Amino acid sequence: MRKIVSFLLIAGSIAWAGDMKSGSVILSKDGIKGIDSYTRFKRLTIKRIFPKLRVKNGTKSREGDSYKVIFVKRYNKTLFEIEARKRDRLKIGDITIVSGDIDNRFDFNIGDKYKKVFDGKEPKCVMGVEEMAEMVICEEQSFENFKFVFEGKSSKKNGKLPMKSELRRFELSKIIWSVK
Repeated sequence: MRKIVSFLLIAGSIAWAGDMKSGSVILSKDGIKGIDSYTRFKRLTIKRIFPKLRVKNGTKSREGDSYKVIFVKRYNKTLFEIEARKRDRLKIGDITIVSGDIDNRFDFNIGDKYKKVFDGKEPKCVMGVEEMAEMVICEEQSFENFKFVFEGKSSKKNGKLPMKSELRRFELSKIIWSVK
């Protein structure tokens, strides 16, 4: 019995390493494979997880304050951006997926319509503010720790949610995973 368990553990490690070495980014309801709440917010840590991808330090700003981010790219295209936690800057907080060029285990992807993402569901949506003004941010209980950001044309102005008929045509532009 012990030999079987050891073999399964070793085989699992080999499969895990194979996924990461291929440069594959796997997104599921559990988040991004290889990253969890204990993963340090360091470029070298992320580079070890995704050795075939470009991992670069950068900065962004929100409400006039700049903060550090880590960009993960394939060639020159950003796949996702990593932010540190607000209270513990050494750990990962939010990861924003901005490209559909990842191995996505959802039934939808970046660029899909709101209707496809939330067909038959009633998410809680709000209008974005600051750098996400004009965007709609939605959460739905079956996607714990995820926010979905949609963009599109609306007849509503001044930060009001678009009508349902308009929202159905909005496109998914970002998936935000809050690492817990």
